[in-house]
Amino acid sequence: MRKEKLVALAAVTLILFAILPGLSFARPQNDAGSGMDAGNTQQTALFITPNAYTGTVYGPNEEDMSDYYSFTAYNGHWINVTMTPPSNMDFHLQLFNSTGHLKAGSYKGVNETESISYMADSDGTWAIHIFVNSNSDEGEYLFTIAPTNSPPEKPSAPSGPSTGYVYTYYAYTTSTTDPDGDTIAYQFDWNDSSTTTTINSYPSGQPITISHQWKYPQTYYIKARAKDAHGLWSAWSDLKTVTLSQNDASSGGDAGNTPSTALPISLGSYKGTLYYPNPIDTVDFYNFSITVGDWMYVTMVPPSTADFQLEVHSPDGNVYGSYNGAGQMESINHRAEIGGIWSIRVSRYTGEGQYTFNLSITPGHAQLTVCVPQAPPEGVTIWIDGQAYIAYANTPVVVTLATGTHTLEAERGFLKEEWMPGTYYIYTFQRWSDGVTANPRSINVTQNTTITAIYLRSKYGIQ
Repeated sequence: MRKEKLVALAAVTLILFAILPGLSFARPQNDAGSGMDAGNTQQTALFITPNAYTGTVYGPNEEDMSDYYSFTAYNGHWINVTMTPPSNMDFHLQLFNSTGHLKAGSYKGVNETESISYMADSDGTWAIHIFVNSNSDEGEYLFTIAPTNSPPEKPSAPSGPSTGYVYTYYAYTTSTTDPDGDTIAYQFDWNDSSTTTTINSYPSGQPITISHQWKYPQTYYIKARAKDAHGLWSAWSDLKTVTLSQNDASSGGDAGNTPSTALPISLGSYKGTLYYPNPIDTVDFYNFSITVGDWMYVTMVPPSTADFQLEVHSPDGNVYGSYNGAGQMESINHRAEIGGIWSIRVSRYTGEGQYTFNLSITPGHAQLTVCVPQAPPEGVTIWIDGQAYIAYANTPVVVTLATGTHTLEAERGFLKEEWMPGTYYIYTFQRWSDGVTANPRSINVTQNTTITAIYLRSKYGIQ
């Protein structure tokens, strides 16, 4: 039995020695850093990006006589490939387009670096083929694919205003060129957690201008970058510094936070800003002048999600307010019971941002009654703001006027024939019932007012 086992073992040994020369043991490969062998056909090619790599091919026993690598190429862009074989070896290099057509080859010889420089005539996935010229050649080769598409150059730092105001659009311009002549799209980073990317692309070298507004009063550092038609981005530009301030009621700053520091305004529409918590600015005061009896109408529209409140404060400390709620317009319509400097107060309850407000004043109305008890039967002419009226002894002039200051004038003197033919009286203006002797004069009508023109009547003589 033991003899039979020894005979069988000897037979197996003879068989192994007979077939060993034909066996191959695959060595590990790491073509282009992939951890595997590159494909042996264009369809199984290993996809790579432009860079420098190493690869290996081995002799016929391991059946790895060639390697294919694929990459993206663009029409009109140059493809530059070099390949250096192992020492004393002869490896060749070929270039195929995306449809498998051979476009270029390099077949120099032993120890020669093969190279191809070819302008792509179509977009797509192209391939290079590295293969041995002799069945005995094998080993590690070095190859490089230069970028077939280069990104745009770093754009110029955005140019435009260095200072300004919040909620105001400012324009900034940049430009760059693309080494391949591709069209360029741009992206601006506004340093406020927002960016703007152009939808359209522009010719290489053409400046592009984009406008932007900021919400907060602070310093921003903006920059731009460019992208070519194939999606490659440039480096970011150098920074542009922009410092912004508040501009309440076009003042170039913040409205006051108290009545004593209120920002003076006149009639019209304005914009202002309130912030919380950074920065903290929760109250704005504005002041204006109004005549007693006039009507003030103040409106304020807050940001859509904010609750800002509106008040007017009288010179004697009375407060009139409007508190409708978030996103609602506030309005106050009030007749000034005293004249002087009043204040508008806009305050934050919730939210922040830009509000708009409007101040209008409508004069009130009052009656002015002008009496002339000594008037002759024909009456006396009275002028109010240049308009003539006739006052009689028992019928005064009564005119409704807007509250405020007006001009009043009475006839200064005149001669009248009365009672008997040839009997004349002269009427001479003396003064007004409030002691004023000027004629014409100014009179402030803030409520219903009665005033009398006093004349001296004297007999002139008989003809």
